[in-house]
This record gives sequence, structure tokens and C-alpha cells, in this order.
Amino acid sequence: MAENQKMILRKVSYKSMAKLMAIIGLIYGLIYLAIMAIFSIIGIIMALTSGNTNTIMAGIMGIITMLLFGVIGTIITTIAFAVIGLVNALLINIALRLIGGFELVFEKEN
Repeated sequence: MAENQKMILRKVSYKSMAKLMAIIGLIYGLIYLAIMAIFSIIGIIMALTSGNTNTIMAGIMGIITMLLFGVIGTIITTIAFAVIGLVNALLINIALRLIGGFELVFEKEN
């Protein structure tokens, strides 16, 4: 039978929480960038098939805009999630101090 070990969580690392949330923000940002890229590629294909010079230029500007805002958006999302992680860690640590900790039960595998 597996042995249970109880431990009390009294503090969350600010750095670890910020890194974890930054990675989650980066993943969201990359998903956003991929979706923007798909729509921009569809737009440029539609522009190229139209044969109209103005439409082709608009499609090229769409790609440039997607790259600019997509990359900037990804960077901002990553930073924002890291800051949110810091705030979350602060709030969690305050709550843990008020309630005396959070009991965790770990089970050893055989």
C-alpha cells in the first residue's frame, strides 16, 4: 500500500509563479499570432487572386500589420501574465499566512 505524506504549503515563490504565468502568456500569445497569421495569409491570397494593385498592397500591409501587432501582442501578453503571476503569488501568500497554510497530501508510488 502506498504511503501518504502530509505537508503544509506556507509560501509560494514569486519567481516561480511569475515564470509559470509568463510561459502560459507566451503560449496564449503564440496561439494569437498563429490565428492572425492564418487570416493574414487568407487575405493576401485573396488579394493576389484579385489582380488589383491596390488590393495586393492592402494584403501586404495586412501581413506587415499582423507581424507587428502579433509579435508586440505576444510580448505584451507574456509580460502581463508574468505581472499577474506576481500579484497572484502575493495574494496567495497573504491568504496562506491568514489561514496558517494549505495542507497537501503526497502519495509515494510503489
